[in-house]
Amino acid sequence: MGPGKYLLTSTIEYQYRLHGDWFVGIFSDTGNAFEHIEYPMLKSASGLAGIWQSPIGTMELSVARSTSDPKKGIAVQFSMGTLL
Repeated sequence: MGPGKYLLTSTIEYQYRLHGDWFVGIFSDTGNAFEHIEYPMLKSASGLAGIWQSPIGTMELSVARSTSDPKKGIAVQFSMGTLL
């Protein structure tokens, strides 16, 4: 069982090709998991990403900061796989 019965997410991202297989991205994420659909408490974050389309799949390093709770620190995430 997860942190909530319902999940609501939304993401918008813009990617710009720097050179060859290298991109930079800017994004904004909103969403949360919650038990009662009547009162969703959504959280938001925005950030930047460095993206490389390698021969084995896309690799992305993202740095984001919460816009719904500015007291939270910076989040760093690395992901790899194919683009959807």
